[in-house]
Amino acid sequence: MPCFRVSTLYPIVNAVRSQLNWTQYRDLIQIEDPDKREYYELEAINNAWTSRELERQIHSQLYERLLLSSDKEKVLAVARKQRIPEVKQIQEKFENRG
Repeated sequence: MPCFRVSTLYPIVNAVRSQLNWTQYRDLIQIEDPDKREYYELEAINNAWTSRELERQIHSQLYERLLLSSDKEKVLAVARKQRIPEVKQIQEKFENRG
């Protein structure tokens, strides 16, 4: 079934990028939203994410956090490990939920 899904999403063989491995494609084809899938695909290539890193970013909902964030650069910096999230901000976020 996964081969069928890959051929449906990437019908032209040249559309399959050699920078990604099959494990990464397996993770990508599970994403229904084409914009979201393309975002993760490009980020994985541009940032040389491993399969585990791509999976981690998908599960941490990086795409959704970026859409909701007013400071997209901070979210991207954390995702790219250029910045450590501030503990105070995280605490405030959880306090505001309740």
